[in-house]
Amino acid sequence: MSDRSLNDAAASVADTIHRYRKRYIVAGAALIIGGLFSIAFPFIGTLAAAIFVGWVLVMSGVVELAHAFSVRGAPAIVLNAVAGLLSLGVGVLVLANPVAGAYSLTLFLAAFLAADGVVKILSATQIRSFPGWSWILVNGVSSLLLAAVLLWLLPEASLYALGILLGIDLLVGGSTLLLIASAAKNLVDIIKK
Repeated sequence: MSDRSLNDAAASVADTIHRYRKRYIVAGAALIIGGLFSIAFPFIGTLAAAIFVGWVLVMSGVVELAHAFSVRGAPAIVLNAVAGLLSLGVGVLVLANPVAGAYSLTLFLAAFLAADGVVKILSATQIRSFPGWSWILVNGVSSLLLAAVLLWLLPEASLYALGILLGIDLLVGGSTLLLIASAAKNLVDIIKK
């Protein structure tokens, strides 16, 4: 792709975002408000996250079961049906008791952070000759520390950790939409000059 076609593509994207700028701003502001609410009331945010995950599991289980029954004779169909039943069952359990679901999700998050930390630390040690390798090491150590903190603070952490993390994610997502809207306006102004 030539520089001109890249500039034309960038201008087209910027123009489209600029055209819908108010929608980006409204969506960004709504996400930021939701994020602040989730951080201010982390238990409610945690329950919302657990219920959301529960519904996602229920829906994915239903889809997997429907697929399994619609393609009879296909390879591994029994395993697909078992996976669908498992998703459906776990989703129903989470929806029936979101507090217990939040506890399980917090344990899963701690396990993920620990595994992610170990992988990043190992990666950092393998690329020590590259500039910036220490940031990967810091990232890995911080993931391990977060996992340790979550485990240390259990079971209380399961009542607020997911809500705080959801709030942070919503704040970052909302801020990103506002920054994109602002950048698109500035880019359109520069291109028109």
